[in-house]
Parts: sequence; C-alpha cells; structure tokens
Amino acid sequence: MHITLIGAGPRGLLILERLLSWQQNRFPKRQLTIVLTDPYPIGGRVWKIDQDPNLIMNTAASQITLFTDQTVTNVGPFLTGPDLSTWALTTASGYLDAHPEFNNRAILLRQAAALGPNNYASRALYGVYQHWFFNMLVARAGNNSITFKQQTVVSLAKNAANFTITTDQESWHTDQVVMALGNLKNSLTRDQKALDDYAHAHDLFYLAPGFPEEGDLSTIEPQAPVIIRGLGLSFFDLMSRLTEGRGGRFQKTADGLLAYHPSGREPHIFTGSRRGFPY
Repeated sequence: MHITLIGAGPRGLLILERLLSWQQNRFPKRQLTIVLTDPYPIGGRVWKIDQDPNLIMNTAASQITLFTDQTVTNVGPFLTGPDLSTWALTTASGYLDAHPEFNNRAILLRQAAALGPNNYASRALYGVYQHWFFNMLVARAGNNSITFKQQTVVSLAKNAANFTITTDQESWHTDQVVMALGNLKNSLTRDQKALDDYAHAHDLFYLAPGFPEEGDLSTIEPQAPVIIRGLGLSFFDLMSRLTEGRGGRFQKTADGLLAYHPSGREPHIFTGSRRGFPY
C-alpha cells in the first residue's frame, strides 16, 4: 500500500509512527510505502531548526513527547521513549554532534544541557527532537519504505482507484492520503487589510498576524515607537526578537528576580489587548 502524508510536523510524525506500529502488529508481511512531503524540513514550518533559538515553546519540556503509552487506544503496540526533557539530557548531545549541518548547533547544545523537566525548550530544539524521532522511525521501519520529499503539494486529485499527488517538482499516485497541515496562513481580515493599506499609504511598517519568527523587523529603528496589538503567543515572540534578539539580556538579581539590561537598539514598545493581560 502506498500512503502519502502531507505535512511533516508533529502530527504527521505521530501518524507515521502509528501506521508503522499498526502494520508491524497486524500485517507484518504487508509492505507500506510511505511518502512524507512538506515545503519545510522535518518538523515543519513552526519547528524549523535554524530559527531564532530565543523563541520558546508554551508547554513544559516534560509534557512534550512523540511517543505512546497505555493512554493511547489506537491500534498497534505502544512505542515508549523519552519526553523532550529526558531526550535533551540523554540523547541530544550525541545527536547534535552527529549533525554539524545544524547552523545553531552550539547554542542548541547549551540549551539541551540546561533544560529541566519544568523548563520551556526552544522551538528549534524541539525541531531537532522531531528530526531525531523521524530518523529513529526510518531505522525501525523493517520491510517498509519511508521517503521524505521537501516539496510543496499544489494539487490532489481523486481517481477511480487512487489519488494523484502533484507537487512543485513532480507527481505520483498514492492509495491513501493523510493531511496533517498544521498552522496555515490566513487571508487578512477587513480590519487587518485596512491597517495594511494605511501603513502603505503613510510609509509605515505593518506586520500582519502570522508567523512572527519570519517577519522582517530590520526596518524598525532603535527607539522607534512600535505598537504590538495583543498579548498572546505572537506577542512574546515579537518581544523576544525586539529585545534579546537585538542584544539585550536578562540577569538574575540577588533576590532571584530578573533584571533586563538593554542594548540600546530596542524600539519603544507599546502593547495591550482587549483583555488587558498576557495569556
């Protein structure tokens, strides 16, 4: 059977693991040919390994895992393994050493060594965990074939007997398709479009909601007034990029609190939300 998984982030990897467990438990002699496709490397867009290592997850490391246990009721045996914090302590160093192509490897090594169960890992480090998990599944695949194609799917057509997948590089037929698309880019709302139009008309900078890690903030000058609308997850990403990302640093004081030492390259940030508090 030929199966295509569209999306190679956490959901796509979890589906891959369950398919392999199902096959090995129920139909060990039946071969699966599985293709994962994603325009970004393993881990997908949100968990890119080469992103700013100051951007962190919103869940404690000990609560992050791609493995299964007795709480999983799907078909197939359990595949137990380390959560993110345990992996960082036991496995991350050797895996990072084996992959010199990761351009922020030195920072990730330091992050892994310091990560505790109740700490919040960087999104880049979780990307390495997913990279390791995928390679572990490939090594355990047995008689199955697993291929990753870093390509963008542009068309999916249902035929009489199967599906035709077309990417920006090639086409192939597949028996089954699973879409694990993750977070997608949205069109601007009417209010957002109005803000964008106003910014263009008055030579201002406007960054629409989306993936804050990818927004170009280089045109924001030091001490320039900046409004961040909303106090959710994107707020913290933007705050990090405009403070620590510009050379500022936090230092622990004698009473255990953190004091921020600016670099002088930060803008003047105004922020707020309808609820009025971070969430």
